[in-house]
Amino acid sequence: MRDIILVVEDDGDVRANVTEILENNNFEVKAAASAKEALKILEAFTPDLVISDIKMPEMDGYQFIQILQTNFSSSIPFVFLTAKASHNDVRKGMTYGADDYLIKPFRANELISSVKTRLEKKKKWQNEFERIRESFALAVPHELRTPLIPILGFSDLILGDIENISKNEISELVGKIKQSAVRLHERVEKFILLSSLEIELNGKSNIERMRKEQIEFPNELIKKIIYETGEKWYRKKDIEIESLQRNIPLQIPEYFLTKIISELAENACKFSNTGTPVKIVLKHTAKEFEFSVLNQGFGLTSAQMKRITLFEQFENGFQTKTGSGMGLFIVKKITEIFNGNLIIDSKPEGYTKVTVKLRFGK
Repeated sequence: MRDIILVVEDDGDVRANVTEILENNNFEVKAAASAKEALKILEAFTPDLVISDIKMPEMDGYQFIQILQTNFSSSIPFVFLTAKASHNDVRKGMTYGADDYLIKPFRANELISSVKTRLEKKKKWQNEFERIRESFALAVPHELRTPLIPILGFSDLILGDIENISKNEISELVGKIKQSAVRLHERVEKFILLSSLEIELNGKSNIERMRKEQIEFPNELIKKIIYETGEKWYRKKDIEIESLQRNIPLQIPEYFLTKIISELAENACKFSNTGTPVKIVLKHTAKEFEFSVLNQGFGLTSAQMKRITLFEQFENGFQTKTGSGMGLFIVKKITEIFNGNLIIDSKPEGYTKVTVKLRFGK
């Protein structure tokens, strides 16, 4: 099946030229003389890619792409045609979601190269989406069912024999129901975050905007998150923090730094015994900020450290598999998005040290 290209161009000669080039290269073309005409075409079918002029009567290319992104699909690759393209023009188009610019007059090979590149990226994204959907299909039922079982079971127990259960017993059962509900909520939140990282952020123009966000005082935030996590796992006494003497601005949104710290601190508490230290070290080099978490737990083999992939779960010794295995993958993905690094050093039945390196803020 041939890829379908929607061409939106008010100049008849240019429209005919683009159509001919594309059809000669085995693409199916739908042509429109205006943005309004193109919107009518979009009501009938979804193209694989859109090529649009910027300066058009009644509705320009910027207005057109906004309507396309809002009312139809934000995943359709979009290429602008323009007689000239200043830096501001390019930035404006990319802000609206454009994938590429072609400056008139352009050569046939430039047009075909741009189209093929965008279509290949789209296919790669679709393959990644299918992989994620399959992983979700396998993981979600089990991961959501596990905390649901005690919620349903204890609820039935209370409702079925409420006349004979004491207040203390009801209080205990409700506490267990709440504990399972919290676990369920946390897992749902992780699935939502993971889908955002894999689909919404990956390859989108707003990544650059997010990379410019800064945290001015990360020391206080990091310590707060670590102690809250330690308290949640009844490990606050085991927490040891070696922090920086001064705050260094970090180039990452607060939300994502919070997720990195909480995931690593939670793993360190979860996969080591109570009473053993969970050590956090903050330091910096000439260009990077380093956050390390060390626990004397079950450890990972070298093969396991290489397999930090979607929903990968590890099992060592008598430690049973718990959770969805998304924690380290989420941390890895966030650090990659913000041009950081994740380093794991571990010894089975010995220790695990996870280090995240992030750029300084400007």
